[in-house]
Amino acid sequence: MRLLEVLVDIPKWRRYAQEVIRAGGVTEVWLIGSAATNIEPNDIDLLYVLDFDPGMQADDDDESLIDFIENHTGIHSDMEHVDSFYRAGNTWWYLAFGAGAALIRNDAYAQAQAGRPKILLASVSQGGDTVYGPRRRRRH
Repeated sequence: MRLLEVLVDIPKWRRYAQEVIRAGGVTEVWLIGSAATNIEPNDIDLLYVLDFDPGMQADDDDESLIDFIENHTGIHSDMEHVDSFYRAGNTWWYLAFGAGAALIRNDAYAQAQAGRPKILLASVSQGGDTVYGPRRRRRH
């Protein structure tokens, strides 16, 4: 086991990601940011790929997107020390906390993250079966 897995507890995050995938509405969950690249990460950043497209005209605090996340997914958006990012169609979003929670559109984030390492925690395969993390070879 790598040191990063001990500090970040990859198995814990894979279990959470599997729960989110099983609940529906999310096709992939990724560990991104410093937790995917550093031995001592600053925080935990999760990227959720949603099975939803609010359209290119959607803006901050888009009601249809908020409704989808709150009522049609198993995402726990109130986790302490976790930053949540969302990809919905061709748009990117960040859940910001301050005086209250706000869903902020941030398409520039996708450009900043392009090519950076990330860890797939769970996804739905093209056939609809659940795939937990990277595929592993079966021993015969």
